[in-house]
Amino acid sequence: MRIAVVSDTHGQLRADIAEELKTYDLLMHAGDFDDEYTYKKLSGGIGAFLGVKGNCDWFAYGPALPLSRKVELNGAVVFMTHRPGDVGRYLNGEADIVIHGHTHERREEYRNGVLYLNPGSLSQPRDGRPGYCILDIHDGSYSVEWRDLNGKKPEATAVQPDAEMIKKIMKYTDRGMTIGLISDKLKLPYETVEKAVRMYLTHPGVGVEGIIERMGKPR
Repeated sequence: MRIAVVSDTHGQLRADIAEELKTYDLLMHAGDFDDEYTYKKLSGGIGAFLGVKGNCDWFAYGPALPLSRKVELNGAVVFMTHRPGDVGRYLNGEADIVIHGHTHERREEYRNGVLYLNPGSLSQPRDGRPGYCILDIHDGSYSVEWRDLNGKKPEATAVQPDAEMIKKIMKYTDRGMTIGLISDKLKLPYETVEKAVRMYLTHPGVGVEGIIERMGKPR
């Protein structure tokens, strides 16, 4: 069984990589899709899929994602959650493989016989290596391959609003307008408006430029 393990796409996904991920037996995503489009692109119509909720998954799909998963795959017990610090919190019992994301850095480390695996980030790596890993499991044995992404930059799947658009979003939010109404009025994707509103409401005192900066960076 060949499993593609990805994480921290943050609203960016190359079309060719999206197609490539369809060729595996299973796709596992360790959280932070960061917009509705990327979630639907990866979870819908590509065969078997398992994902968990990341700290940036506040959108409409969020409730559909658990904070952790534990499954048996071809004789190996695999546990997945987004933050590495939550492994001890959510893992009940034992696992052969622990998958997490959040740090945007690759990890392949054995601790007390358990494989800890972080595929890094497809779009915003902090170790300079965009990509994902392939987990090959057969009769309880497993191995890891790394897939490096080279060439063109991942395409943005969400619109990045400019300063004037952010000001309008802030103004309409202060007036009590819903995200849906703001989206319709400004002709912006729902997930883009929701991200801007979230930044505005959860970061007291942040200005227009601060919101733009935070929307363009992993959190």
